[in-house]
Amino acid sequence: MKILIMSSSNPIGDPRPNRFIELFLSKNYEIDLFFKGEKENINNYKLFKNIFLIEKPINWSSLKIPKIIFTLISSAKFIIKNNPSLSPIYYERLYPISEKQLQDIKNLKYDFIIVEDIVLLTQAIKFSNHSKVIFDAREFYEAQSTESLKFRFLIAPIRVAILNFCFPKCDHVFTVSESIAKAYEKKYSKKISVLRNTPYYTDYKVKKIDPEKIKMVHHGMGYKTRGIKDMIDIANSLDQRFHLDLYLVATDKYIDDINSYIGNSKKVSIKQAVCYEDIIGMLNNYDIGLFFVKPITFNLLNCLPNKLFEFIQARLAVAIGPSPEMAKIVNRYNCGFISNSFKKESMINILNNLDSNKIRKAKIKSDFAANQLCFEKESKNLIKTLLNKKD
Repeated sequence: MKILIMSSSNPIGDPRPNRFIELFLSKNYEIDLFFKGEKENINNYKLFKNIFLIEKPINWSSLKIPKIIFTLISSAKFIIKNNPSLSPIYYERLYPISEKQLQDIKNLKYDFIIVEDIVLLTQAIKFSNHSKVIFDAREFYEAQSTESLKFRFLIAPIRVAILNFCFPKCDHVFTVSESIAKAYEKKYSKKISVLRNTPYYTDYKVKKIDPEKIKMVHHGMGYKTRGIKDMIDIANSLDQRFHLDLYLVATDKYIDDINSYIGNSKKVSIKQAVCYEDIIGMLNNYDIGLFFVKPITFNLLNCLPNKLFEFIQARLAVAIGPSPEMAKIVNRYNCGFISNSFKKESMINILNNLDSNKIRKAKIKSDFAANQLCFEKESKNLIKTLLNKKD
């Protein structure tokens, strides 16, 4: 089987496409890559016969006014025309593909092109030729950043146009949770499968808990919408047993802002982020994986992130807000604690009333859940879909 994976970032450093790559290589499929970045950033890049790069993306940071005008015109055009058969070319300007690349990819005649981001979807449709296109819709893209006025009025209409144009042409679409799948199905009348963000199984053991020093951890992207400051407030309000470590992937400016917010607190520390391969090993040294995020967008309300499953693989107790998709997992396996509301006081109350015995019981439940919530089992849906779609 011959597969092209398209990603707007380095697919080796991104957990979801990285797992796809490992899976396909283990089955001796021929894998090529198309992404924005440098070839040298791909470990063992010689494993891939062809690597296509977005070679000369436009430097929009130096063209802010033209980009705003281009975005405004594009958005207005799709709102006014509202024509699902009209090919949206917005992201093709931001992520350009050369004519040579276009022809080379067509000539290679892949069995499947797997697209990891909406910004490359129209390009994939256009050069798919006889290849089948699988869209990995990792979010409900038209509602990705609805806290932003710019997104709602300029970007969302463009994304709706892209999805209206591309969905009928996609041979299959995956997403990360049932709620997001249902939202796509309702809006676009397209059957969507669920492929959760489970990591590969690891055989880490449940570690002992120091009842006088309960170690909490949060890791992931550092954004204003990810509830980082709320989690800092929660940690600072807990009794003296608790400490929170943050491993954030973020800009220097954001890290400086968080450091300032932490101030002289002895209960919260920022740690150096670790590479993808080392995440679960790092997490295994903690007791509680904390993710408390207010549902300010549809995607945040219905998120089912990598970190939840990584907490479980690391044999941690999980502490979350009442986010419905995550709560289903925690309740099903009884592997953690869910606040009654998205008010910080609710989570503070839950955590302060824990003891080491309750935390250990949840960690033991995560040990059981880790055998179920792993990519070895989740990927069966992916392979089954590819084999069914191949002919």
